[in-house]
Amino acid sequence: MIRNESKKRRPFDLRHLIAFVLGVYGILLGGKGLLDNAQTLEKADGLAINAWMGVAMLALGALIWLWSRLDPLPPVSPDDDTDE
Repeated sequence: MIRNESKKRRPFDLRHLIAFVLGVYGILLGGKGLLDNAQTLEKADGLAINAWMGVAMLALGALIWLWSRLDPLPPVSPDDDTDE
């Protein structure tokens, strides 16, 4: 396959990785929160803190992903070669 050198490439966007990690941790923590026993809930005064924090992490991951989609990084122009 012939690579088109004039094609503009976007730099790696770290927001995608952060959103993915927050989403995975949110799913894991929320799942653990749904399976908490009565003793764990008693320690937190009846509040399923793991489940709520899992939901919060999922929401934050979704907001970061949405931010990266609505405001993407600009493509790199061939004139911006800083390797020299």
